[in-house]
Amino acid sequence: MGFWSQLGLLLWKNWILQKRRVCVTIFEIILPVFFAVLILLIRTLVNKREISTPTTYSQSSVAIRSDYFEPTTIVGYVPDTTETSIIMQSVLAMLENRTVYTSSVNFTKMGFQTEELALDFISSNSLEMKHMVVFNGVEASSNSIPKNIEVSIRPYSGSDQWRTEYTFPFFQTNEPRRDDYPEYRRSGFNFLQALVGEALAKYWVQKDGGNPDSIYFGAYIQRMPYPPYFDDPMIQVLQGNLPLFLILSFILSVIINTKNLVYEKERKLKESMKLMGLQASVHWVSWFLTFAIYLVP
Repeated sequence: MGFWSQLGLLLWKNWILQKRRVCVTIFEIILPVFFAVLILLIRTLVNKREISTPTTYSQSSVAIRSDYFEPTTIVGYVPDTTETSIIMQSVLAMLENRTVYTSSVNFTKMGFQTEELALDFISSNSLEMKHMVVFNGVEASSNSIPKNIEVSIRPYSGSDQWRTEYTFPFFQTNEPRRDDYPEYRRSGFNFLQALVGEALAKYWVQKDGGNPDSIYFGAYIQRMPYPPYFDDPMIQVLQGNLPLFLILSFILSVIINTKNLVYEKERKLKESMKLMGLQASVHWVSWFLTFAIYLVP
């Protein structure tokens, strides 16, 4: 017998086996149809709304509330020199004056000679020290601050997931984020960043003989506008439940077909048919077509 004759014979054999399991066959057909209809029903019940105008946001101050801090809060800095201590003392004074107080907080500063020592300290004292300022390029023995200095703010992340390695959220939506108080503001990162910049400006103005009190940075943050979009909750439904619907739709077919293959292997039916001249490729093509009838549509 040729390839096509053998294939037709095996498909006929699979069809006869399927006819003997009427209830299973009906459920194999009904399950995918049921979940497809369920998705269509959800689609008709969930209304989408077109937002035709861009979403804009008002600006807000970077100052944070005192309830974020512990009653005794330490601001660390590296390296600990006379000049960096002067700058951090200015930062501390502005921090005390501009924090929105809802509870009493005592701010102090602590200098470290190396960043490694500071990291060791903050890892075991994360409640008291939530931020560390690193003056890059300043040696521990230096008595001056270069004007082109680069400053790094090291916030303690702890269990917070900043996810700065991602350009977009892991679960993307077609609407603006609901987070109106993002982590970089809530943690005081922007606040401290602005205060350090202002303290450096005051430091250099005073060095040049000017009045440091004339320097004031009115730092505010404002989210980027979001373009027009469709407010469609169905997208979140599909993101969360479509994989589950697909699994439930085809789980019975996968179980039954796997059972049939294992049964043939156990009874050595394939080997018996090969002794009668069956080609191995025909055997697997027949099962592939049998699976495809249920899975592909």
